[in-house]
Amino acid sequence: MPLQVLVIATSVMVVAFITLLQNPFLGSPTWLPALGAAWLLAVPLTLTAQAHMGLPDIHKFRRLFPDSGSRVEAERLAAVQAALLGVFAAQALLLAFALKLKASAALQKQDAGQQAGTASECLCMLPIHS
Repeated sequence: MPLQVLVIATSVMVVAFITLLQNPFLGSPTWLPALGAAWLLAVPLTLTAQAHMGLPDIHKFRRLFPDSGSRVEAERLAAVQAALLGVFAAQALLLAFALKLKASAALQKQDAGQQAGTASECLCMLPIHS
């Protein structure tokens, strides 16, 4: 249960980060770094919690794993770790893509502003024929 809460919390952080990034308002410059740092801290915290928490008792699931042994326990642990890493990798890709889109949009605005400035300067330098 605590792992589910941590995964949901990191997902909410990612959604809030992207929402503030795409729709900025007065407080977003202070919240964006805080949300990013909180997500970065939550990832190792979740992985550490998972490593120390352990798995549910296999005896409850004896019918699912009739030949259970230590190998099944290690496989279950590896599957949970892989699932957590998959979730965090997807979240990191989503954050990186959102930041890339925002940066490229800002660069396009900057380039358009510079091109408009050069075009108006060129028009001013044209000789006027009467």
